[in-house]
Amino acid sequence: MKFTAADVEKVLENLRFDTLARNIESSALAIEWSLPANATLPMIASAAPPGIWPELLQEHHRELVVLLRQVETTAAANVRALLTGPRGAGNPPLGSVQPGDNGTTATGEVTRAETADDVMLLAENANIERALAVTRDCSLPLLKEFLGLE
Repeated sequence: MKFTAADVEKVLENLRFDTLARNIESSALAIEWSLPANATLPMIASAAPPGIWPELLQEHHRELVVLLRQVETTAAANVRALLTGPRGAGNPPLGSVQPGDNGTTATGEVTRAETADDVMLLAENANIERALAVTRDCSLPLLKEFLGLE
């Protein structure tokens, strides 16, 4: 399935909103359990009253760490794929077409097809740069902090 940079930006926006909502809820719970408002999930789990809460919160922590690692691994793989992408697949870089190649005349004049190809390549490169910027922004530092990983 293909996603655009805008799709990834929307997902990140939703994650950031969810992080804010989680911070509000966890702060209230931390204060209720006599912890500082910025308590990490492991701190909250250790202060939980006897019963189901400690085990539930510890399992929640383990699963969130797994999901965070999956996001990090996928983001790193996507950055590698974007960096090698179409240019790394044997396609010539912009401006490397020689006279007489497809899109040029025997005298080296650029045809409309070549100009259109260059415009398409520029647009593709711009999309790749945007996707790289978005993908590199997947670090989720507030989640790492909440999980006690930073």
